[in-house]
Amino acid sequence: MYSNTRFHQLLEALPRNLIDRISSSLQAGRYDKSFKPYDHLLALLYGQISGVRSLRELETGFNAQAAHHYHLGTGPIRRSTLSDANQRRNPVLFKTVTEQLMAFMHGKQRRELTELTYLLDSTPIQLKGHGFDWAEAVIRGSRFT
Repeated sequence: MYSNTRFHQLLEALPRNLIDRISSSLQAGRYDKSFKPYDHLLALLYGQISGVRSLRELETGFNAQAAHHYHLGTGPIRRSTLSDANQRRNPVLFKTVTEQLMAFMHGKQRRELTELTYLLDSTPIQLKGHGFDWAEAVIRGSRFT
């Protein structure tokens, strides 16, 4: 017997027709015919919620739940397709979807979330520590040192 996952329950608050309408107006799906903007958003949300650190990890985790893809209205993803979509797809799509969803919130919550969204969007990412040894090597080899 099938039962909705928590991820599916979360997505019930995300109207697919809203994403399709915004995508159509921005022509966000013109490069990736088989990987629709809705599929892209689902993959990114899954990655954010599950805390993955790479496209490989996102692909593996998302595709491990293949039994739920039908009910989510999506299919398996490939990291190369996701990488291409991340590079080509206009990020204004996701910004516009966020703004449309925020319009349903109460005033105080909306202001707080707007400030948080701006903060997240403008926060620099430090490439230091475990896993970023390559960044230090690039900086040492550059003319900036």
